[in-house]
Amino acid sequence: MPRKDHVPPDGRVLRWMTGILAAALILGIFILDVVTDRVIAVAVLYIIPILLSLRSFSPARVMGLAGACVILTMLGSPLTRSGMTEAGMVNLAISLIAIVTTGYLGLRMLAHEAASHEARAHMRRLSRIGNLGELASSIAHEVNQPLAAIASSAGACRRWLDASPPDLVKARESLDRISRDAARAGDVVAGVRRLASRKPSMSDRADMVELVEECVAIARAELDRQQIRLDLTLPDDGAAVWGDRVQIQQIVVNLIINAIESVAQNGAAERRILLTLAQQAGFVTLTVADTGPGLSREAVGHLWEPFWTSKDGGMGLGLTISRTIAEAHGGALECRPRGGRGAVFELRLPLTPAPGHA
Repeated sequence: MPRKDHVPPDGRVLRWMTGILAAALILGIFILDVVTDRVIAVAVLYIIPILLSLRSFSPARVMGLAGACVILTMLGSPLTRSGMTEAGMVNLAISLIAIVTTGYLGLRMLAHEAASHEARAHMRRLSRIGNLGELASSIAHEVNQPLAAIASSAGACRRWLDASPPDLVKARESLDRISRDAARAGDVVAGVRRLASRKPSMSDRADMVELVEECVAIARAELDRQQIRLDLTLPDDGAAVWGDRVQIQQIVVNLIINAIESVAQNGAAERRILLTLAQQAGFVTLTVADTGPGLSREAVGHLWEPFWTSKDGGMGLGLTISRTIAEAHGGALECRPRGGRGAVFELRLPLTPAPGHA
């Protein structure tokens, strides 16, 4: 039987539950404030429902909730019969300051988090650009680790040779590590050059189940932040393909991120992505279906054209590069409307080596 993974619960239900809990807390705090002695600043507890609402309510609703807590605090003070009036006024001031400060700092925190998420989303878009700037950046990033290892091994080799007496065995081991890391750096450069020149990639067996799970893990934080439900169906017996693992991962991540951006336009209750992996007629087929607004006629006509995009700030290269990689692996990347609403992207990769592959 296929394995299924459901995440996370419906956002609308979560908001209703949070609202009911916040209302119950506010009512309970108000009653407790009225019946408790004035020397006890019970109204400070209003910060609890405010903090509880930050993750589920819009900024406007959080401000409204904080305003309601301020009003109830001011109403509760004169209704309290026991205790010293002077102490009650001091506690009233403390409670109001605490409520207003908590609401303000909470909204500021959410604003900073939103700015941080937007910056990360922008970086993800930039990371999928296949122009010369990204090519140079990719080479620099990927080669940095083997170069750092080479420098470290060279330093170790010098120390072993400078020892008295020189430790030639350790020095040879350092030289062997330098040779391996230099070969690794060369493989990285060759791989990026193959992708840029559209030459066949250096293929090996890649477990698509494992690869897809890694890609979902990469996108997990964004799925949870956007309150998107992901239905993941994977075969129990695995699905190995021939191809360049990094390049195939680039396609899968691109399709998931595109689906996230599409369904994010919906209400929280309608945000859903269905990701299915199956073997069909000598191919492994990965289907990514979303419940977004779907593709317009204009988008369908230009979908695979480079530098065409329907997104604000998009570069229009992600799908073009993904299709080029799929075809270079002897596979295909297609798109079709989803029944009712949304779009379906289908990636097919051969189970056996395609012509021209190692």
